[in-house]
Amino acid sequence: MAQLVCTHCGFANEVRSEYLILCNNCGKKLGGTFNEWKKEHPGKSFNAYKEYLDAEHLKIQAETEGGKVREKNAGIAGTITTVVLIVVLVGAYLYRSNRLSFFSQTVGTTPSSILKGEWKRYTCGRFGLSVMLPGKMKEIKESEAEAGTETESFHYDSGSGLEGTFRAQNHNIVTTDLETAVNRAVNRIVNKPGVSDVNYNAAPVSSGDLQGLLIEGTFNEEGYMMSFYCAVYVKTSLEWEVTVRHLKGDENGAEAAQRILDSVEINYFGSSV
Repeated sequence: MAQLVCTHCGFANEVRSEYLILCNNCGKKLGGTFNEWKKEHPGKSFNAYKEYLDAEHLKIQAETEGGKVREKNAGIAGTITTVVLIVVLVGAYLYRSNRLSFFSQTVGTTPSSILKGEWKRYTCGRFGLSVMLPGKMKEIKESEAEAGTETESFHYDSGSGLEGTFRAQNHNIVTTDLETAVNRAVNRIVNKPGVSDVNYNAAPVSSGDLQGLLIEGTFNEEGYMMSFYCAVYVKTSLEWEVTVRHLKGDENGAEAAQRILDSVEINYFGSSV
């Protein structure tokens, strides 16, 4: 598993995305990111970068363990490790069983009535983001607020698998950039509890004169394969994110998601971007 250790707090960040530039623990900028490494290794792929990180990790691990005496209390340590592992596995099994039971009741395919019904335009807070939806959305509170940043988040749930999350941020006097914004968005998807096997591609996208990036891919959540689309836009200190997901293979869900993405409009302070 490729890891990038933060020089500020020592946290080992799992490298699943080429856009990883901020530490998932302290939020500070990481050194040795893929973009920095690529400058010294032009033409090298993201997989080659991860192989490089794996090799560096094994090298450091070997050097560290080489100077330790590991035989002392090995039997006791092994017993403790076994007990802890059993406790963790039992806990994980019970947690997964409860999550799977709940998740199986909420995931389904999108009915055709969603597409045929009335769609309305909804404004997502004060920072100019609006989208067309087949039903009302509700505001959600961020569990962790970034210092000096105003964040407004909204969520739409069709009740049958199709969901959308709409975020707008104002970093006030701090200028943001697309790479950082995309990194944040990808990390929110990758690090969500219960999510694994994330695969995606990124392509340019636009809303009016505003240029952004569309991240499109799949992930496994509690045994269900989901498709997701995440459009990210930035301008000076403002950042917008539209994320839609549905069960993989759900054709009505894919059509509804595309309709939502096509409807994105971004206006702020009364002026079209």
